[in-house]
Amino acid sequence: MIDTLIAFDLDDTLYKEADYVRSARREIVRQISCRFGDEYPKLRDTTSMIEVMEQHRLHGPGAFDALAATLPPEVEQAFGSVYGMVRVYRSHKPDIALDPATLATLHTLVDNGATLAIITDGRIETQSIKVRALGLFSMINPALVSISEAVGSDKHSPLPFLRMMAMSPSARRYIYVGDNLTKDFIWPNRLGWTSVCLADTNGINLMPQVIAPNTHISPANMPARVIPDITALPDLINSL
Repeated sequence: MIDTLIAFDLDDTLYKEADYVRSARREIVRQISCRFGDEYPKLRDTTSMIEVMEQHRLHGPGAFDALAATLPPEVEQAFGSVYGMVRVYRSHKPDIALDPATLATLHTLVDNGATLAIITDGRIETQSIKVRALGLFSMINPALVSISEAVGSDKHSPLPFLRMMAMSPSARRYIYVGDNLTKDFIWPNRLGWTSVCLADTNGINLMPQVIAPNTHISPANMPARVIPDITALPDLINSL
């Protein structure tokens, strides 16, 4: 794998984004309880607050609206209502980790001479915190972590991929590993990368791997290869 650059998507590729959402929800109710629990004893019950949010899907604002509606008006105002919850969501130190299989696979790729990188969409603060919490800076040069807000363009544009190629001029082969069928593979395919989709075999990704009705995805934008789990990646690359 020498002279090979392997860039990964972050959310729902290297870890499950649902874990991040649940971590943020726990931190929100922890902060509410710590700040207001003495004055409002019912707010000491963090389990009940979590249960309010768990009635709503992990992707979308409904959970925060529901929780805000249960808070005393004074608490909602002091915490900043939904906006305060969003601030905690984006800036909290998440309780997330690479699963053992993913960690072992990344080490195998590095040991085999590959250069690892990340190309992810999102905010600089939030995505950087995730990368740090996952321990990825120990294997990936920070300069090879591309975040759309920092780059000025998301994966619907060639810019993040062209930038990565310019920063890795010695690479002779580029591989992108992602999960989102609507955007992850468009530009890797057009730029001559090998695109690899990590299948959501458990159906727990926040963005389902199902093409919505009346949505046209060109066959040219679909991944070149699909793997059932990340442990299959080294053998796939060796076979290319």
